[in-house]
Amino acid sequence: MKKIKYIILFIFAIGSFFSCDKEDRDVDLIKQGNNFVDFEQKSIVLSQVSETGDYTVDVQVKLNGPTTADVNGDITVTFDADPSSTAIEGTHYEWMDSKSIVLKQSENYLGVFQLKMKTAGIDAPSSAVLNLKITSVSGAANVVATAKFDEIKFTYVCPYHLGGTYNVHTVRSDGNEYDWVETISEIGVGTYLTQRVGTWDPPLNPNYGLLFYNACDKITVPQQNLADMYSNQVYGGGTYDEATGVIKITYTIEFSSGNMNYTSTYTPQ
Repeated sequence: MKKIKYIILFIFAIGSFFSCDKEDRDVDLIKQGNNFVDFEQKSIVLSQVSETGDYTVDVQVKLNGPTTADVNGDITVTFDADPSSTAIEGTHYEWMDSKSIVLKQSENYLGVFQLKMKTAGIDAPSSAVLNLKITSVSGAANVVATAKFDEIKFTYVCPYHLGGTYNVHTVRSDGNEYDWVETISEIGVGTYLTQRVGTWDPPLNPNYGLLFYNACDKITVPQQNLADMYSNQVYGGGTYDEATGVIKITYTIEFSSGNMNYTSTYTPQ
């Protein structure tokens, strides 16, 4: 019985030795791997009003890898558009002075590549995607280009500015109706924030109501936390009437006792 016990212990010890040896060899292989030039962000979304000119786009680039401390010399990085892109050069974007930058050792191999987002002649709402890729790197040993894209999405919205003071009429799904006055704030391109959400008076959060996006005459209420404070989910959509300036939004607030729907009409003062 003791012999069997010793045999089992011996087999376990041998297995542990080879397991540790394999782990050590795996670590050595990782350490011997290439360093690579990569994008800081894998996805960039840019939203601008159409027909307003050109905008500079900053793309952050960096050196990653297991032995970056051993890399010597500056690195020249060259870029191009992947054929999978829907954005058209000269229509949606333009290259700046060149399609390359230099990552300097003195700057810890961090750099910014720039291009232009164009808006002239673009019908809104619309969007296009530029899949920016690194085509080559040179100037330092043991450094390669990443195989990943930086997906840059150009989004174009209409030149409407919906910020201002409105008379609000809200109908709740139980039939009750409410009226008040509030201000809608423009917090980004095509992005707006109301002062109130639901029919609480005073508001749940005096600094945050309902977040919504406007793409010309279409309103989108993305899924969000109630008043940016509670886990209840809020979502919906609506319309914008360019002729009258009236905004109509229908949204849902989720409650454990049952969801409630709201239709709010915002009439500019």
